[in-house]
Amino acid sequence: MLQLIKLQCLVFLSLISSSCSIVNAQATNQPTIPASAKVYVTSERDYLARIAGEEIKKYRLWTLTDQASEADVVMDVKVRKIGFNDREAHAVFSDAKTGTKLTETPTVNSLMRFTFAPRRGAVRKLIRKRIQDYYLQNEPTVAVSK
Repeated sequence: MLQLIKLQCLVFLSLISSSCSIVNAQATNQPTIPASAKVYVTSERDYLARIAGEEIKKYRLWTLTDQASEADVVMDVKVRKIGFNDREAHAVFSDAKTGTKLTETPTVNSLMRFTFAPRRGAVRKLIRKRIQDYYLQNEPTVAVSK
């Protein structure tokens, strides 16, 4: 009986470890944007694109362009309201030449960042927490068409 319990525990632990390795493999295979890419930032509100561009320049992430025709990648910043004085932001990266979606960031919110400008706080947190921390440490795996 004790051996049967030990065997069940081993099977259970091996299933857990294999599922964890699958999840980790999926997380590391997410495409990233190379640091040499020219990025055009857009948003439903012009000032959010400007704020995202300022943050990208501050952290020296990519080269920004003023026109989508000059860019390798288009970064579309999306912000939506999720509560009183709280916003949620994420970015969608697409190839500037073909328009195909390359990748998308996980969402962040401005909840823990008390500010009178929650959209600005959410965009700054998006650049700092999701883009700077993740996308540049896994550089470069996305092939951008020329």
